[in-house]
Amino acid sequence: MKNFKKYSILIVDDDVPLNAMICKYLEKQGFINVKGYYSGEELLNEINKVKYPIIIQDYDLPGINGVDILKKVKSTNPEAEFIFLSGQSSIEVAVDAVKYGAFDYIIKDNFAKENVITKIRNLIKIKLLINDKSIFKISFFILVFLLTISWVYVLIKYLL
Repeated sequence: MKNFKKYSILIVDDDVPLNAMICKYLEKQGFINVKGYYSGEELLNEINKVKYPIIIQDYDLPGINGVDILKKVKSTNPEAEFIFLSGQSSIEVAVDAVKYGAFDYIIKDNFAKENVITKIRNLIKIKLLINDKSIFKISFFILVFLLTISWVYVLIKYLL
């Protein structure tokens, strides 16, 4: 996948061994800008120094919770993307996270590492497609062309 290395992957989880394990796993998968944070406050102090952040965020942290961190970061850096990785299996928490702008919500389980990689790759693919203006220009041209052809067809049918 081209350009995926420019993204900074930030892990925010107060579980030190889990945080380190996810960071190492992401690095083994080829991500080079990976950094772990152990509190929301720690992330908030440094987020403005980070370009293209994708934040893997725990919900239940001491001090400020994950959704409040998301709201604060998105207010100053709307380009930041969040994927929640949490032990909270409450549907209300997941809906709340997505409602405020999280890309996805993953429950910590035996497949969490693999799910994180899949979600990150999907997120980057979507961002690359959105940023690739030529795709939108071509799509717009095709749409206009098809609409024109359909109107010509309708006019010919109507006039004959």
